[in-house]
Formats: sequence, structure tokens, C-alpha cells
Amino acid sequence: MNKSASLKYREVLEYILVNQKATVQELSSIFFLSESTVRRVLSELEKENFIERFHGGAVVKGADIKSEALNKRKNYMTRQKAAIALKAVSFIKDGMTVIMLGGTTVHAMCQYLKGRHLTVITTSIPVANDLMLEPNMKIILLGGIINPQEYEVRGAMTKASLERLRADLVFVGATNIHEQHGLMTDDPDAVDTYRACLESADRKLLLADSTKFRPGGAAVVARLDELDDIITDYQISEATIQKLKLANINIHIASK
Repeated sequence: MNKSASLKYREVLEYILVNQKATVQELSSIFFLSESTVRRVLSELEKENFIERFHGGAVVKGADIKSEALNKRKNYMTRQKAAIALKAVSFIKDGMTVIMLGGTTVHAMCQYLKGRHLTVITTSIPVANDLMLEPNMKIILLGGIINPQEYEVRGAMTKASLERLRADLVFVGATNIHEQHGLMTDDPDAVDTYRACLESADRKLLLADSTKFRPGGAAVVARLDELDDIITDYQISEATIQKLKLANINIHIASK
């Protein structure tokens, strides 16, 4: 494999690790490769046991690789995620009860919550771990089945444990935001948990960096008009902002 081909191989692998799946057409467009070249790269990645191919694309393979994917996502768009997280924290007042769901952007809020007086309800093990020793916080880690790839609990038990809980705010991330279908996830099993959390809060805030506004995702979590606010970064396009405003959502752009 020559140097140029090796570079494309690594770039394609990293993209799939970050996004967990990709189509041949998508990779061809992003990396300026022919679709036949993309298929050859995917064949090599499959031989190395990094991915599983499906008709027209590929997904991350194996628990260890999926854990690496989570770490890749954590280190992807870090400056933008930090800015979004800081903006999100500005909506929180001491004494509030907030729900924090899984995902790297929501988790980034933890660094700005130190010393606050709050009750935090969460499905996220990293969020609970980061905040549990805060002396002025009450942390409620919901019950349920642990998803070992996302370090998050979900399922019927999670939904049931929310029945007697209410929150002022809920912060949720997304796999993708589709302009017609809304907030999307690649995990259909997470939909009921996420919807229950959204329904348990008075105000619903979506945290999403500008790369998330694209088609994708296997299941709809919520329509755009079911959300109150979207917090994103300065790289979002004006065309996307105008489309979001049609759903009567408050758009907040985090500073550079």
C-alpha cells in the first residue's frame, strides 16, 4: 500500500470509528475517492476485523472497537463541544433538577458544573462518575441495562425509574439531526429511554455540533418541534439555521 493509499485507509477507518457507520457514497464524497476505491478500502478494513460491511456501507465491529469509537468521538470536535457545553450550563440555575443523557457533548458539561448546587438525574455512567463527589450535588443514576459501548443505562427499568421524577431541564445529544424527521439515533433500543427523559422535563435542550445536521440514524427520538432549544457551534450553516427556525426552535450559537 503506497503512502497516499495508507493515509486514505487511516482516514476512512477513523471516520467510521467516530461515526460508527458510513455509506460508500458518503465516504466517496468526503474523501474524493471513487466508489470502487472505497469498496477496496472497506474490504481491507473488514479483513483486519475493524468493520462489518453491509450493502452500500460499513459499521464498526466488536465491543473493543466500539469502545475505541466512543473515545474517538470524545476527542472529535472537542473545542466546539466544549463551547456548546459551556453555553448549555448557562441555562442552569442553582437549585434546579436537570436530566443529563449520554453522549460526549452532554458529558462535556461536567467540567463546568463543579461547585454548583443541583440535582442531576442521568443515564450516563461517565456523568455520574464525574459529579458524584461534588458536595452540593445530588446525583441520581437511573437503573437499567448498561450499554457497554456507550457507558449508559437504558431499557424498561430506566423508563420505569423516571415515573416519579421531574426535572426543570433535560440535555440530550444526537447521532444526527434530520431536517424532516428530527432527532435521530442509531440505536432503536434507546428511543423509549430518551423519550421518557424528554417527557420528564419542562424544557428540552438539544446539544449538537454542526457536523450532526445531516441525514442518518436508524430511529426517530423526537421531532424538531418537540424540542425547545438547540445549542450548536458557529460552523452551522445559515441555511440550516433558517430550516430549524421553521420548527419554532430557539437556536443558540456557542462562541468560538
